[in-house]
Amino acid sequence: AEKKASVRTELENNLTKALNELDKYFGNIHHDLKQRLSKGVKESVNSCVASTKALVAP
Repeated sequence: AEKKASVRTELENNLTKALNELDKYFGNIHHDLKQRLSKGVKESVNSCVASTKALVAP
């Protein structure tokens, strides 16, 4: 019974560590994606404004 408890504790610790690493990894991905999408939106808006200005006032 003591061996099972030890194995279970070790497994729980390993799973917790792995979960924390995954959380950090996906957090970084989320942050990068958010930044890139925001940059893309700004570029699209600027492009649209420039195109509209060129069309309205040639």
